Amino acid sequence: MTIVVLLQIFSTFFLGGLSWFVQWVHYPLFHQVGEAEFKQFHKKHVALTNGIICALLPMEIITTSLTAYYGYPGLTQTEWWLGSLMLILIVLSTFLVQIPLHKKLSEGKSKTAINSLVLSHTFRTMLWSLRALLLGKLMLNRLS
Repeated sequence: MTIVVLLQIFSTFFLGGLSWFVQWVHYPLFHQVGEAEFKQFHKKHVALTNGIICALLPMEIITTSLTAYYGYPGLTQTEWWLGSLMLILIVLSTFLVQIPLHKKLSEGKSKTAINSLVLSHTFRTMLWSLRALLLGKLMLNRLS
């Protein structure tokens, strides 16, 4: 496997796993933080999480783009396009839904915004999971 494919597999699996953790553990904990502490808690959450996302999401985007040019041995063209579409939807959801919700939460605790964040993040978690399954298929094809 080329380094590009390995980096894509790493970034997709890591971000998919992180997405599951955030979905089932971290975002629901937002409800447990008191009003007085929420702004500082949220600010720290965003700063720490962005450090990971800002390193790995560009890697996933770049490696997906590179495989468009160089090819993607182990996946059909349809599978590659499907995986790419999933990534586009993840990025759009991030910038059009999650970031605005986090901006709202940076102003103070909002049960509605937290619930919207959890619900909308479910979509990203499912997409990253499906991408990971697709890349898992790639790994199995390459190993056999």
